[in-house]
Amino acid sequence: MKTKNMILPKIKKIIRGQYPVWIIFSAAFILRLGYLFKIKDQPFYIFPFGDSAAYYQRALEILSGKIINPEMPFLGSVFYPYFMSAILLFSNQSLFFVSLIQIIFGSLACCLVWHLSWKLSQSRTAALLSGLTAAFYGPLVFLDADLLMISITVMSATGGLLFLVKAREEKKTRWAVVSGLLLGLACLDRANLVLFIPAGVFFLYSKRQSVKINLGLTAAFLTALLAVALPVTISNSLHNKDLVLTGSNMGINFFIGNNPEAPGVFMLPEGSGLENSSLYQSSKMIAEKEVGRELKPTEVSRYWLGRGLEFIISQPLAEAQLMLKKIGLFFNAYEIPNHLNFYFIKREYAPVLNFAFLGFWFVGPLALAGIFWLIKDGISGTGRLYLSFLIIYLISLLPFFVADRYRLPIVPVMIVFAWDSVIRLGSNLRLKQYPVLTAKLITLIMFILFVNWPILKFTYSSDRIEVSRAHLEKAMAQKDPGGSDNRQAIEGLKWAIEASQPFDPWRAPGHFHLARAYAYQGYYSGAIRELDKVKELKGTNSPADDAIRLVKNEYDRTGDLVRHDDIPQTPFEKAQEFLKTGNYESAIPIYQKIIKRDPFHLAAINRLGLIYYDLKQYRKALQVLNRGMKIFPDNEVLNENICHIYRQMGQNQKAERVRKNFIKKH
Repeated sequence: MKTKNMILPKIKKIIRGQYPVWIIFSAAFILRLGYLFKIKDQPFYIFPFGDSAAYYQRALEILSGKIINPEMPFLGSVFYPYFMSAILLFSNQSLFFVSLIQIIFGSLACCLVWHLSWKLSQSRTAALLSGLTAAFYGPLVFLDADLLMISITVMSATGGLLFLVKAREEKKTRWAVVSGLLLGLACLDRANLVLFIPAGVFFLYSKRQSVKINLGLTAAFLTALLAVALPVTISNSLHNKDLVLTGSNMGINFFIGNNPEAPGVFMLPEGSGLENSSLYQSSKMIAEKEVGRELKPTEVSRYWLGRGLEFIISQPLAEAQLMLKKIGLFFNAYEIPNHLNFYFIKREYAPVLNFAFLGFWFVGPLALAGIFWLIKDGISGTGRLYLSFLIIYLISLLPFFVADRYRLPIVPVMIVFAWDSVIRLGSNLRLKQYPVLTAKLITLIMFILFVNWPILKFTYSSDRIEVSRAHLEKAMAQKDPGGSDNRQAIEGLKWAIEASQPFDPWRAPGHFHLARAYAYQGYYSGAIRELDKVKELKGTNSPADDAIRLVKNEYDRTGDLVRHDDIPQTPFEKAQEFLKTGNYESAIPIYQKIIKRDPFHLAAINRLGLIYYDLKQYRKALQVLNRGMKIFPDNEVLNENICHIYRQMGQNQKAERVRKNFIKKH
């Protein structure tokens, strides 16, 4: 009884808000730290790629004394390399400490969510649940440790909103200054947040306050914001003789988001000549070739901006459909990768992310339903500020493309709206307002269907290629051609190519890096074959041209240093060997394990379906192939195999119907 009397008051104190911030911070930090320890020794973390590699390289330049960038920054997060370099300087160049500081910021952001929620709902229960939701929100945990600025941006944007509210409520200039500094910092990563600044200024103005207070708060807010953002613009202007707010990638990103082939996500148009690995160089080269002279970074950006506007003007209906698709993607439960794939890393390298079990699938429907009913019932000034942030951010992102890290700054606000809606539902239930409760639940169900409706999914092949390339870089750094890292690189690259479709854009990089891994191990004949495939895919003037000459010279001089049998096999290759001898019993469980590990492995799906067909287990074959069609709805081979099985079953009409539906769709 005594123990019970001791525990209950503590629980009440937690709910009432005496300990919640520490609970939220501890839960968030422990989970993020566990994930960081899980990935810190992985090659893809030690050898960054994509945007992370560019920021890391710039940070090393800063450490070497190159403080001012003599070239116009292409990527937008101009502050991040300086942040990285400062931590690297005091941590013996440890990337682990960079991520460690970031997860502290991410954990602080979860605490700020508690305060944001309290300001909106005045419910400590909603505030506690909001903070804990942020702590266990999978993409936040995942991206807080990534070598990108997004963790700082989320914390800054969340803090900026919170201190805007505090500045208006308490009429304190210092809160306006803090808000301006934080939002200015967020703008250095997400330049589209600049569009929110007028809404922030408008929010600070209140008819209930004197003109002096209004002007003082506004001036403090704008001065602090400009103090953070303006030096970058001035530096760009002075050192590059070119006026750019942060980076010069707006134009090319606009074109990627608005062209006849744009899917609403980051995907380079086929045949455009743009290269993902050298986007600025390739975009500059194409623009200068078209214009016929050397161009400044802003002129390159304007060229691609013009290309995107041409599409919008010439095909307004297609652009309208694309915008609707982007809205659907923005509010969809699926986390669209733009760097590393959250689902791939969770499945292959960090099962600890399963503890971060919350996501947009949960937050999105509750928040959208809550916003809908909040507007209908009457929304407070704080609620209007949060909603304006959400709407302005959405509008500013739609001209470009949707990705998980680009959506992340609005997640704290969505979490706050989500739990506010739950508290209101609870109030309706407690007051026995059953008609209102029923209407709200129907609205919630509609938004659950909207958010969780499957639109698209990304395969793991491109991520597997990048991770395998990192293994290769580690093997080369350790001078160990026959070691485990190079073997993992070979197996991973082969797996990625096996799993992909013939037209996938990452096949060429996959074959190229596989050739590098083969050549490094001394399997020159295999490297030559892979480089020939690169030439088939990319044509002349590809990286394969010079590489194939070097490899052929080594092959002519020494022959292969290792046998083909010494090259590691993928599980798919092992299953294929069983298949050749008709040993279906051994092949089937291997294919099943491959598909369980990689549900996007197209070849394994098709092979397993055909095995069941050969065994006359037609229903199992259809089950496997139809599951594949849900993932690859455009795949003609899968569709033809399904039609063939229906014919074998004597269901000719159904086979014809399936065939006609496929033709109609595509």
